[in-house]
Amino acid sequence: MRLFTAVFLAAPLAGLVAAPAAAQIPSNARPVINNAPKLFVATPHVGRSVDSANAVAIGGGLRERMERVVGRNFRVIPQDQMNQALAQYGYPADAILMPTVARRLALELQARTMVTTDLRPQAGGQYAAITRLIGTSDEAGQAVSLSQAGSQSATAFGGALADALKPAVDAMADARECYNQLEASPDKAAAAARKALAKLPKSGLAHLCLAELASKLGQPSDSILAHARAATEGDPLSLKAYTLQAVEHEKRGDSAQVVQAFRQMLLVAPTNEELRKRAFQLFLQYGQAETARSVAEEGLAIDPANPDLYDLKSNACIFLGDYGCAVDALEQVIVNDPTKADTLFYVKITATAAAKPDTARLLRWAEEGVQKYPDNASLLNQLVTAYTLAGQWDSVVSVAPRLMQRDTEASTTILTAAKGLVEQGRVAEALPLIDYAAQHGGDDGRQNGSAILTQGGLALLQKQPMDPEGAVTALRKAIEVAPAGSPVTTSANYLLGIAAFQRVVQLDPEAQRGKSCDIARQMETLLQESERAFTAGRESNVAQTDQYMGYVRQYQPRAASMVKAYCG
Repeated sequence: MRLFTAVFLAAPLAGLVAAPAAAQIPSNARPVINNAPKLFVATPHVGRSVDSANAVAIGGGLRERMERVVGRNFRVIPQDQMNQALAQYGYPADAILMPTVARRLALELQARTMVTTDLRPQAGGQYAAITRLIGTSDEAGQAVSLSQAGSQSATAFGGALADALKPAVDAMADARECYNQLEASPDKAAAAARKALAKLPKSGLAHLCLAELASKLGQPSDSILAHARAATEGDPLSLKAYTLQAVEHEKRGDSAQVVQAFRQMLLVAPTNEELRKRAFQLFLQYGQAETARSVAEEGLAIDPANPDLYDLKSNACIFLGDYGCAVDALEQVIVNDPTKADTLFYVKITATAAAKPDTARLLRWAEEGVQKYPDNASLLNQLVTAYTLAGQWDSVVSVAPRLMQRDTEASTTILTAAKGLVEQGRVAEALPLIDYAAQHGGDDGRQNGSAILTQGGLALLQKQPMDPEGAVTALRKAIEVAPAGSPVTTSANYLLGIAAFQRVVQLDPEAQRGKSCDIARQMETLLQESERAFTAGRESNVAQTDQYMGYVRQYQPRAASMVKAYCG
């Protein structure tokens, strides 16, 4: 979220004349040990990789100036120590981290307090920033906003941000003391908060503490709301302060204000999945399902390059069932910054494009994703789906084995592809897919695979010219994979009886012309198979089965005589 409160102007630095080093340090001086708690200053976050170098420079100026701003209240973690920690976790030096990730790094560095900054590009190449001082375990801090002057260097801008945090640094200890005393001594807690507010009237942490104190003491809702609102003025990024407001408004039955509180929370944490679910359901409950999308669009009007807000918009569109809108939002992220096209991006955009299939866009993103991440099972799954929807059967045959090698839970996708292949008469190429579904899809996979092949066998018998050989292949596999007791087996056997007999009729002239012993024996075997299949599938069509059984018995002596003549 990019919320901007009062603008703080950087005061010009007075020139200082340093005395010679020898004059500054007495000969008997001892080294001073600073035991103050650590402060972590994260590299400012930007939405576009093109802004990374400026973010690092602004962060450097902010970090350096904070050493003077905090005095003995904190020890600022040096840049080289931060980079060593980043390297341990596989990040490059001066990595730009999301605030949640930066907090984890601060905790690893044993920092109790941190400074995070969110940069937003402005016309002319300058930046607007919101910088936040907050404890790593606190639920509110202090945020200040500032815009870079046209002639101001990145380093100087970082320094100005640090200067703007000076009142927050001075008030922080008293605001924290309010929380330290909240349970044991409410009076002391209130006194500590008042001390903090005397130094910083809009202290987010102090007001949040007073709001929680008012709630704990059962004070009127107006008092709780007043402090909770004041907390968000000091720290517009405090989820807890907005939550307190929502709770009080809900008690009052003020649905409009509840919705407004959740709107603000979504702007604060647009990628918080749990919050998104709660907010979307609440908006639906109050008949304002479009609110989530409007929240994202309002934020994007201010910050059109913010990938988190595009992610929020895509989720809101999915919630509304507008999958085209969701794909549009995700595509815009990559338009703004192609480096955002990581695994998670491809998985999300392909799943969204497949939800209410947009074949062209699903095909585009699935192909691009698999090209970049060839072993990703989710992307391979979507690519098989895309090729199936597009009717690109050669590609299905090529890619499906790669998916089957990497994912044992893709039976639905594989069966859909197999069905398409069978309908195209490409039964032999579908058989490995059916075997996969039978092995990994349980009884449902076996049943569906058997049904697909049975329907495919029937289609091959009905086509002109008839393809009894292909039908025999399909129907044998249908019977093989069907689960025990499946009703499909009866139909498959009946059709297999017809297919096997028709294959005999087809082979007869060929056997005669070549006086072929092998074909004659094949005919004899097919007639035996036909008889067994008709017996097993008789219930499917009794009258026609009995008619065909008559044909089979009439043909058996002929096949036997051909075997005798050609194989003697």
